[in-house]
Amino acid sequence: MTLTVEQKEFFWENGYLPYHRVLSAEELDALRRRSEDIISGKVGHVPPRYIQFEAKFRDGLPDDVEPLDAVRKMTQLCYFDDEFERTARNPEIVDVIEELLGPNIKLYTDQLMMKPRYHGTVTDWHQDSLAWHQFAPQGHISCWVAWTTRRSRTVA
Repeated sequence: MTLTVEQKEFFWENGYLPYHRVLSAEELDALRRRSEDIISGKVGHVPPRYIQFEAKFRDGLPDDVEPLDAVRKMTQLCYFDDEFERTARNPEIVDVIEELLGPNIKLYTDQLMMKPRYHGTVTDWHQDSLAWHQFAPQGHISCWVAWTTRRSRTVA
């Protein structure tokens, strides 16, 4: 896949690139199911230190709160899970990044940011590059994939 000159200019001028849907509904559903299986403990191949709970749950979960409603973020998933690694290596994603940065690229980290229902905390607007001070020059790209769970809670 080749980016147009206009797309490249837009990225370097604005710092982001709106892009078409890359992952299918089936691929997104597989990632959703896998993330839910990791959080619920159905699979145990991701070390607990890479699963971060919302601050108010870091000392333990009350009986009436499910783990899926308490996790804030998971990291390093592609190093432990084939489904997430496959996504990180998706040629359509990697090719676009390579077009922008060149062929000498590596994956620094991956994060699955959660917005748990009823318990999620606010994250203010911010620039990721301020937290990534170890990159000099600032030659990095974040690839952001969004999806939502289909879970819903019936309120009586």
